[in-house]
Amino acid sequence: MNTFQMRWPLRRDVGVLPRYQSRTMKRAVAVWVLVVVVSGCPWPGAEDPSASGNGSTSSSSSGVAGSSGAPGSSAGSGASAGSSNAGSSGVVLDGGVEEPGVDAGVTVPNAGWIGGACSSVADCTYANPLCLTPGQGFPGGTCSQDCALYCPDQDGPNAVTFCVDPPAGVTAAGGLCVSRCDYGLYPGTGCRTGYGCREVPRHDEPATRRYACLPGAPSPVSSCYQELTMAGVPYEPTTHADTSPAGQPNLVCHIDDPVRVTGPIRGIPFRYTSNATATPMLMSCALALALDRLAAILVETNVSEVEHLGVYNCRVISGTASLSEHGLGTAIDLAAFRFPDGRRWSVLDDFEEGTTPATAAGQWMWDLVNRMYDDRVFNIILTPNYNAAHRNHFHVDLTSGAHYLRAVRWDGTRFTDEEDAPLFLTLPNLQGD
Repeated sequence: MNTFQMRWPLRRDVGVLPRYQSRTMKRAVAVWVLVVVVSGCPWPGAEDPSASGNGSTSSSSSGVAGSSGAPGSSAGSGASAGSSNAGSSGVVLDGGVEEPGVDAGVTVPNAGWIGGACSSVADCTYANPLCLTPGQGFPGGTCSQDCALYCPDQDGPNAVTFCVDPPAGVTAAGGLCVSRCDYGLYPGTGCRTGYGCREVPRHDEPATRRYACLPGAPSPVSSCYQELTMAGVPYEPTTHADTSPAGQPNLVCHIDDPVRVTGPIRGIPFRYTSNATATPMLMSCALALALDRLAAILVETNVSEVEHLGVYNCRVISGTASLSEHGLGTAIDLAAFRFPDGRRWSVLDDFEEGTTPATAAGQWMWDLVNRMYDDRVFNIILTPNYNAAHRNHFHVDLTSGAHYLRAVRWDGTRFTDEEDAPLFLTLPNLQGD
């Protein structure tokens, strides 16, 4: 049990998390917890594992088990935030759930577009269509198009596309366009019935590989992909070539289990702050799982949208020669939070730096960063109190082995709030992240 979870019972009546308790209260709680553990008495309001059906013992005063509540999520995973406990690498995605398709009597999300079902080219409503038939090995027929290297994409609820080599027995002028895997359109499998999500090379450019929907069984995937699928996060598994930051050839930006998050997480869009609408975000699968845990917390206070300042970026930490976690796809900069009533609380305008929060917005943000720390949603959390480079965002990342929150001021030699110093590990006062 996380001792500090007692600080964060949800106050649903005002839509914010409660005020940070004093050090004295925390010590009293810690002593009481010790007595409880030694005596074997149950925590008040603790969920009975035998009644939960999933063996979970994590609870909060809101009555929600863990931080996520999603099947297969790894809430509260600590320094290994985002790591999977769903099985070992090489697990094949569960194909046991019937997906939408012509045989199921359900409208296919990308009907009429590349990857959609067809019985003739008349069913494919775009220029220069092909209809690959069941006789050619495509269950239910598949709309396609000849391609050399690239295929067209389409806005709206349609899978993006990829140019692949024609399968054996199919004659084509070059490559064929197929749909890429999309777990937002096809939850559970990423593809329509009869098709598997498989990693394949691009036609005439074999070094470029993507996950695409092709007839037959899916490729084996990592256990993190499996867990992300179970959590219901809309994503597309992808590949990403390693690269190096400018002027740093010895550093390598590598994304483990890269994904593109293609839609809202638990109903909450994550939008780059200067964009009009949310767009797909490239990141590691581990970060996508962490954002699912964050979204579970934000849902409790009716957040309707998150604005961010960036996710993947192959660069060093400002002022250093060290690779940023952004270069690993394991960091995101959170800038602002929107609510259904029109409120917009931003880190720049509403986080109350270096003082006890006096406003509802400031208190909510203070509570949020501590909730993320206590629930181990992320491994490092930097606020405007870290340095001026973070005045407009919370930098959160999954640095391996860390558990760190900088929410008090560090003057280079000591914490300005000595009472809170034991809560934090010491990191160098870097200029950026």
